[in-house]
Amino acid sequence: MIAASEEFNQAALSGPGQISIFNEATLAFPASDKFVPASAAARLLRSMGQTVDDKRLVGMIMPDEADAKWVAIVTFI
Repeated sequence: MIAASEEFNQAALSGPGQISIFNEATLAFPASDKFVPASAAARLLRSMGQTVDDKRLVGMIMPDEADAKWVAIVTFI
């Protein structure tokens, strides 16, 4: 889990930014948030025992602060 967590933190992109969702849509996130792409997000989720659908996972968005109290798992359906 430590390696997955380190990869997760290194992959995080600070906002403001835009995420391309499977060439179908674009999601903007503000400067106060960060985005972690699907591969790093999936590895962390699996290390915590979660099931991940690689075909739908886009990534994760969360506040760009050490004591974040929420996380959004972005999937495409």
